[in-house]
Amino acid sequence: MKVVILAHYHPEVFNKGKEKGGSELVGYNLFKELNNQGISAWFIGGLPLPEEANPELIKVSEKEVAIKNFTSRWDFISTIDYNKFHEFNEFLKEIKPDVFHFHHYINLGLNLFCHVKNLFPRSKIVLTLHDFNAICFNRAMITTDGKLCEKASPEKCNKCFPDKPPQVFSLKEKHVKEYFRLVDLFISPSKFLKNRYVEWGISSNKILVLENGLVEESPLRPRELKEGECRGKFGFFGRITPLKGLDIVLEAFNMLPERIKEKVSLHIHGPMTRTESFKKKIESLMNKNAKIVKYFGPYQPLELRNLMSKIDWVVMGSIWWENSPLVIQEAFKYKKPVICPNIGGMAEKVKNGIGGFTYKWKNPKSLAELICKVIEDEELYQKLIKNIPHYKCLKTFALETKEIYENLLLKQ
Repeated sequence: MKVVILAHYHPEVFNKGKEKGGSELVGYNLFKELNNQGISAWFIGGLPLPEEANPELIKVSEKEVAIKNFTSRWDFISTIDYNKFHEFNEFLKEIKPDVFHFHHYINLGLNLFCHVKNLFPRSKIVLTLHDFNAICFNRAMITTDGKLCEKASPEKCNKCFPDKPPQVFSLKEKHVKEYFRLVDLFISPSKFLKNRYVEWGISSNKILVLENGLVEESPLRPRELKEGECRGKFGFFGRITPLKGLDIVLEAFNMLPERIKEKVSLHIHGPMTRTESFKKKIESLMNKNAKIVKYFGPYQPLELRNLMSKIDWVVMGSIWWENSPLVIQEAFKYKKPVICPNIGGMAEKVKNGIGGFTYKWKNPKSLAELICKVIEDEELYQKLIKNIPHYKCLKTFALETKEIYENLLLKQ
């Protein structure tokens, strides 16, 4: 069996490997583990390219390449004419893949589905759904005025983007679904995300729920406390963007009473937003509590264990539903309880008292009250540590994925 894993970014090439997102890491780690288990696998990662530039194939190693490409945000169609992209076609023809497993289609193009099916009619296409891009033009099932969207429709989309009539959104939906018909099986890392796509129109029988896997490591022991110290070190991990809600977290810390501020600190790890207005907002909020808030900048996956060892809690502020946040699985791997909003894929993974606690979505006051609660009741931490859910290791994830491929190929 020969498998090609595809993702919208190559994590070792995009921004020189400095920024690694969850979905591309899931795909890339799967590629490496499949090879470790003796399965022939290759990796293709996308790289964003200006629309007017020519496509380019970059050979990263014997079994991995990156494609410089431009994909329209509107229809997800690549500017590449894949029929004329001879270097890329030769790469695929040498492999003769049985399975193409997409972890996204941005920077690759939905038209690549058609192309690989034309080249290899008997091959199977698997698509892991990591987000709501196909359903929502605003990408995150959140309205342009910051409200959660329960269900997309052409009329509701028009309210977010009044310059586009409802018919345009109807056509976009039909367009995406036409390409999705080429997919033999969808994988969703959470039940929540699956349900959203079923509501949108994909058959439930065609979507399999499979949680992502992580590289296996031993758990961390609780941080050693100094005399008189409590479990008051919080960590925020991830890209600092409006959707990730670091501003909500910082506002909550600003609301804490002085008696609690004396006991807590917040370590922030992740690349800073490129949105200047949001960056200024974050910097202003950090400056208000400079004594207890520290920004450490971006981090590499190999650094995460050491960073997690220095905190007691992982805190999230996401203002969108999320799907299956990698940071929650990473926290569980290192035995760190999570404090997160009570919505979507986050609430699916974290139940109050099991894995951590949830607070009211987009409500810094609710988060501040929860922080006070966990600081003042130190027994809560010990109880939570005993109830941290298991995470799925990469080896198990790869074996389960391999079985999915084999079952698909049996249906030839």
